[in-house]
Formats: sequence, C-alpha cells, structure tokens
Amino acid sequence: MDFELQYGIEDFNQENLNSYKKNILGGRGGLSKILDLFKNYNIHATWGLVGMMLAENKDELEKYFPNNKPVYANQNLSSYAHLDRVGSDESEDPYHYGLSLANKIIKVPGQEIGSHTFSHYYCNEQGQTKQDFQDDLNSADKITRDKLNLKPVSLILPRNQVNNNYLNIMQAAGYKSFRGLPDAFCYTSPKNNYLVRAFRLLDAYFGIFGAKTYSLNKIIVKDGVANIKASNFLRPYSNKLKFLEKFKLASIKRGMLNAAKHNKIFHLWWHPHNFGLNQDANLNNLEIILEYYKFLNSKYNFKSLSMGEIAELI
Repeated sequence: MDFELQYGIEDFNQENLNSYKKNILGGRGGLSKILDLFKNYNIHATWGLVGMMLAENKDELEKYFPNNKPVYANQNLSSYAHLDRVGSDESEDPYHYGLSLANKIIKVPGQEIGSHTFSHYYCNEQGQTKQDFQDDLNSADKITRDKLNLKPVSLILPRNQVNNNYLNIMQAAGYKSFRGLPDAFCYTSPKNNYLVRAFRLLDAYFGIFGAKTYSLNKIIVKDGVANIKASNFLRPYSNKLKFLEKFKLASIKRGMLNAAKHNKIFHLWWHPHNFGLNQDANLNNLEIILEYYKFLNSKYNFKSLSMGEIAELI
C-alpha cells in the first residue's frame, strides 16, 4: 500500500490538484473499511508511509527536514517547493497530515509500517544525489521511530523509481527489502508515453504479460536488500471501463491461483486514495479478491505475508 496523501501529487497543476482532493478525502474515509476487510480475512499488508505525513504540525515537520534536500532539475517535483500548501495540523489540513491514520493501521494485526521515503523522494530524477537520498531516509526513519515507536524495514519507492546504485544506502539505513518492478518492458521503461501506458492498461485488465509470479528462491538480494517485485496494480473502479471490471478481477485471480498452486509470490499493490471515489465498487472488488484468497488459503494453504515477513523468510 502506497500511502502518501497529497505528497504524491504535489506536481499536479492547480486544477488537477483541486480536482483530486476528493480522492484523498475519500481515501481517508475508506481506510477503516480496508483495514476491517484485512482484519476479517487475516490479510498481512505493508503500508509505505510518506514520513512527512506523520508530523503533528508544521513546526514539528520542519524539525525533521534533512540536512540535504533534493534539488531536482524539475523543482516542481519537490515537496519542499510546495510547503505553502501545508496547513498547521491535521484538523485544518487532512491532505498533508495523517498520524491518526497511521495509528489506526498499527492497531490491526498483520499490518506492517514501511516507508515511502520522507518527502516522496524520486530516485531517478536529475539533480538529486546519493547524499540527498541517504538524508531523506534518515529523516523518514527518525520521524517513524519518534511518532510510531517502530523502525521501517520495507521500502516502497515513489513512482517505482528504482535506482540500483542506491541499494547500499537502503541497506545502511536498515532496509531489508524494496518493491521492485515487474519484468515487462512497459514497467521497466523510463518512458511514460502513450504506448507504455497502453500496455500497462492492457496488462491490468487482460494480464497480457502473464501471472507475474515468482518463487521465493528467485528473489534477488543485492547489497543485502531483497527485490520483492510487484505483480499487479489494483486499478481503481472506472465508470468508463466498468464493462472491463470482470476481466481485471479475473486477471488478478489467475495470478493468485498460479502463485497458490506453484508455491510462488503474487504481489498486489495500490494506494488508499485509489478507493477515494466509487468507494462501494472498489471495496466490493477488494472483497471479491479476498474471498478468493480465502478459498486458495483453504485449498492450497496460500498465505498472506507482508514485505517484511517475506524478507524474514529469505
């Protein structure tokens, strides 16, 4: 789960940002429902939190700022370039503060708090450096320890910008795993053009690249950090494409079945704000998936594990 509130979309233009705020609020409102489903079906999940959202007020937030901040060539990507949007606390600004939500998550059995970096850090953007990344992880670690009394060991990199040159920094910061990319070209390509997006769309609904499952012993561990690759992104329900919903769910189920029958891993991910709109339809889809998990658990002893638990197995 990539949990970032508005920090993940600060580079949107003002019109799109204003339009997307309802998704963020809806995601906040639907969090308890997702957690209830996870609890009811004994689902273990990793929640990658943007560290900034754990601050209780703006003064406290600034105290956790790293010594070195990323100076992206495109400064619009930097969370620090948009601090004027950040309000005083969670009651005034539910778009940037989420400590109360994190406290809900840690009360549910099986939920792991991971990191989505401190500032929604982009590892492959021009201008940022290794030192910037290291300092960002240090800030994420400190605020998570201080506010939640735990040490994150699973890392979810914003916009899936994996930089293999940074694995030693992840290890030094205490991380044991990160979410890597599926092998298909449309996921590994640095481009995000129409062709790439079209193939991702087709894969989400029709599974054109197969199950994207893998065995535990095939997980690559480099510099002490395990690459627990993603399998499927759970796309939100779309009114325009609602006639394709059954195909999307069927594709996910095929991946789950393949993993269950062959003792492999199927890694599903999404953002809470993806359920911000069409909440009933999205939660219904999730429950269909979890019902199928329950069936596979009963028939094949298929298990739900967090990234941290998989790393421990390795």
